[in-house]
Amino acid sequence: MKSFHSRHVQALMRSLDSRIASTSRDDIATLNQLQSEKIALRKSHATPPTLTTA
Repeated sequence: MKSFHSRHVQALMRSLDSRIASTSRDDIATLNQLQSEKIALRKSHATPPTLTTA
């Protein structure tokens, strides 16, 4: 489960990096939003989900 989460987060990070690179430097609001998403992903990567049994 951890490696799947890690690969998923890395793919999302690459997508965000691409979107950041293609966003105009004048579009501060969009750049800030994308950076916030990237920070949230880094935090989620630090604490991967766990499976629990009911």
